[in-house]
Amino acid sequence: MKFLFYLLVLFSCSRAIAQDLKCSVSEPIEISQAGFDRLLQLKNGNTMLFHFENRKGIVVKVFDQQHKEIASNKELCKIIDINILNASKLKRLFTVDEEAVLFVEQDIDNRQTLVRLRFNSTTGKLISEEKLVRSESFTKPTHTAVLQSDMDDRYYIVSLKEKKGFVEKEMSLTVYTVKHEVERTVPIVIDQKGYDDVVLTEAGIDKTGHLFASVIVSKIIKYPTEVDRQMVLCYLPFNGQEFVYKKVRLPQVSGLDLASTYNAFTSSINILVTLHFFDDVKNAKGISTVNLSEDLLMTMDEAATSLSFTKLTNNKVRNYLVSQIDTNQFFSGSVIDMHTNQYGLTTFIIDGYTKHVANIGMNEVTGFRKNIAFSQVDDKGNELFGIAVPVSRLTFKNDYPGVFGATSEGGLPHKWCFNTKSNFYVAFNEVEKNFNLKLVEQKDSIYNVEFTNAAYYKLNKRKEITKSYLLGQPIPGEYKHIYPSSSDFDDKTNTYAVLYRHKKGEKYSMHVAWVAAD
Repeated sequence: MKFLFYLLVLFSCSRAIAQDLKCSVSEPIEISQAGFDRLLQLKNGNTMLFHFENRKGIVVKVFDQQHKEIASNKELCKIIDINILNASKLKRLFTVDEEAVLFVEQDIDNRQTLVRLRFNSTTGKLISEEKLVRSESFTKPTHTAVLQSDMDDRYYIVSLKEKKGFVEKEMSLTVYTVKHEVERTVPIVIDQKGYDDVVLTEAGIDKTGHLFASVIVSKIIKYPTEVDRQMVLCYLPFNGQEFVYKKVRLPQVSGLDLASTYNAFTSSINILVTLHFFDDVKNAKGISTVNLSEDLLMTMDEAATSLSFTKLTNNKVRNYLVSQIDTNQFFSGSVIDMHTNQYGLTTFIIDGYTKHVANIGMNEVTGFRKNIAFSQVDDKGNELFGIAVPVSRLTFKNDYPGVFGATSEGGLPHKWCFNTKSNFYVAFNEVEKNFNLKLVEQKDSIYNVEFTNAAYYKLNKRKEITKSYLLGQPIPGEYKHIYPSSSDFDDKTNTYAVLYRHKKGEKYSMHVAWVAAD
């Protein structure tokens, strides 16, 4: 029966000419090009822009449903120290009821502190500023993750605390109501006896409210080469009262990323585990130690009684690239988005590159092509479809100081993914001369993002891939490039909001764009 469903949704891939999406833009806004920016679309139809810049406060701008700026103010804050935003972390920004709620982690009075800031969605003014989670001391840090459910306005804080005088760490999940009150606390109980380290590596929540946290426990067998390392997957169903735990032995990884989706077709949960590890790789220059990654798709039933693994090989993507280029090319990349549809098919969007096999492990940017790949697997992890499309290799020298470990300008070469019920989109900045770039063509790297325009790829349910400009057809001598890290997608209205810079000659102006996806 499932096979019939797959036949209905799987068609041969073709290329088409895309029509530009409908776009609305704001008048020029007064913010610096330095710093870090985030947009948030609220339930009342307003959009808020948060501009963070070290030692200059938090600038908040509000746009109404007609995309007119209706409020602007600067918050200097009483708890958050705006002078050390470069040493702080932006944990989350989301909507609760009719408010914008911002979570920032910062060292306050020598204690690591998670601060909650609530903003009025009409005036942009700060309503309250509160300390939520604090570490015991400077030497005993606290690790937190902030999550929000699509099922309601409740939100969750996963925390791991190092206690004074104890080797074992205290872990819990705190559930907050729409009124920002603590509803309940659910302990995360893991057997830590005999282990040398316990680390909260990742936490996430899918659209149906299933919540996950991954904790790595490790003990040294023979320093420094032999380490027994295991991942404990902590799973809490929506409105569940206690966690279910699954332990998985890991290789010698240096890091781990986690993402999840719910598969309504099989009533199961898909968990993407990306392992990062170091390995010695032979290449044209001999043997190099490189940082590699490996993607595993874990499938678990809702009752958490069974757990299966499939390694994502992207063989169809590789085969497609080989058929278009030659047999000596090797594809590698990182999953930047995943989505599971009503038929149980999971689509992965991969930011990758194609190198000659002799150059695997080499860090130089020469000798490889940049690609965006689309791969689709069934509920058992079998790859059904795979294709790759080209993008320009963009680099950028960032001269501005970092905020929250990054800058909006430093992210200009990055990509942003979003999807509607039928289509997948990847928004990015592209060079006009490379807009019609083909896989077989090798273009030079582009070292100045200022001369790019915002573009997007779209993959529809018929497996047609189209490419067009995101903000309209470019005008000669003018450039509109987006800041992907500022993006926000409202899946209720299918509206993509993003900050962009308009360059004409030597003049620049900053704007917000709202793009209606189809």
